[in-house]
Amino acid sequence: MFNELKNIILNMIKNSILQTKLNKQSEVKVVISVSKEDDLLIKIEDNIKENEENIKKNRFNNTYLDLVKLFVENNRGLFWIENSAYSTIYYIKLKSENI
Repeated sequence: MFNELKNIILNMIKNSILQTKLNKQSEVKVVISVSKEDDLLIKIEDNIKENEENIKKNRFNNTYLDLVKLFVENNRGLFWIENSAYSTIYYIKLKSENI
């Protein structure tokens, strides 16, 4: 599981780099937080500014996010995204017994 967690984080960082380039931003802030109660919850938030059309096009047709989703689902976890014109938050929830 450690290698898969490493791949998840690496792909999320690659996604942020890609989104930075696609949206022509010179700087991006990415905040990763982890909490563990019954399950492990990883929250990854960036400040990439996009309009609604670009959000749908760029965020959901993305190899890096597809790989993250695959890793998470293979471990019976959940992956979801909340986005706005000012930021995007990615959530990854994994069962404690799978970690």
